[in-house]
Amino acid sequence: MCHVNDNWVKDRIGYYRMYCEILGVSPGHNLDCSNQRHFEIAFFHLNNSYFEMKKVFRLFP
Repeated sequence: MCHVNDNWVKDRIGYYRMYCEILGVSPGHNLDCSNQRHFEIAFFHLNNSYFEMKKVFRLFP
């Protein structure tokens, strides 16, 4: 899990689940970062999407 101390991750998820239960809300499915992409890859896709959106909507010349 994200190359960090597994006990920290488990504690964080445990606290989050506890507060979700207190508030009566679902914690969801993505509680750890096992599906998270590397920041550089995520930024590239975000940046690329921005420029595509810019072209489509002609936001800027």
